Amino acid sequence: MNNPVITVLMSAYNAEKYLREAIESILNQTFKDFEFIIINDCSTDKTKKIIEEYANKDARIKLINNATNLGLTKSLNIGLKEARGEYVARLDADDVALPERLEKQYEFMEKNKETTLVGAWAEIIDEEGKAKGFIKGETDETALYFKMIFSNQLVHSSILFNKDSIVAAGGYNEKYVYAQDYELYSRLLTNNRIANQSEVLIKLRTHNGSITRNEKIKAFYQQAVLEIIKNNMSKWTNIDSKTFDELAQTVIVKNSPIKLTWDKYRRCKTTLKKITIAFLNGKKVPKISRQKIKEYYKKINKRMLKKLLKSYLPTFILK
Repeated sequence: MNNPVITVLMSAYNAEKYLREAIESILNQTFKDFEFIIINDCSTDKTKKIIEEYANKDARIKLINNATNLGLTKSLNIGLKEARGEYVARLDADDVALPERLEKQYEFMEKNKETTLVGAWAEIIDEEGKAKGFIKGETDETALYFKMIFSNQLVHSSILFNKDSIVAAGGYNEKYVYAQDYELYSRLLTNNRIANQSEVLIKLRTHNGSITRNEKIKAFYQQAVLEIIKNNMSKWTNIDSKTFDELAQTVIVKNSPIKLTWDKYRRCKTTLKKITIAFLNGKKVPKISRQKIKEYYKKINKRMLKKLLKSYLPTFILK
């Protein structure tokens, strides 16, 4: 039996509510040469039964049952070891792939063999599937690399990657229960090329179980993201913990209660400038990319100034 071109990789834990729609969005793809590995992460609802139902109808589906709940990161590595495709496409069990998603990403990778991983834009939907907006990450390659220092520009459910390259890079880092995708991308940027397609190819669902809606999970996720960003920054400049914490609280952490003083602002701006200059000097940057990087730098600086103003505004009013 020939290996499939693409392995679609999904991990599901108590995902019965949206699982059917997610599975059917893959089975209805215009691109047909794939296997579909679904890891049931020791669910206690009807997740296993639903997967088995579809697996009995479509031989492309391979069900893996975890004996214990391992979490997303470890489950994805288990699936990655079992994957037979040249490429691996990710989809979460509550998201939806648009019909031409696999076809368009396969065509992109075949035309850009030097690329290790590609993502795409996403439409945000709610519990009922109603449109709520879009996530449109940076598509200019050089500007994408710069922005990835400070924020994740790729939607995990949208990515398709070269399996051998990801395995060679060590797969997903199991130290990260959350933000494992951002850590992977940040690691890949050292020796690999990544890209973002300027087209909506998935629907990303937000609901009560989402990271963005669960405050406790969000706190753990944010802590992981801060660690990744600190590692990213350290590749471009020496940064002490105090300055990083200040920069994180003013630039990265939204609605932070910590006040920004003039001294803190100057330290943050100096660090941000050093990173930007080092990046621009360390790469051959096209003119359009350079402009986007400068605009992003100004955006972050504007955010810091706004934070500074909020810190001093009450004093101005009192005076």
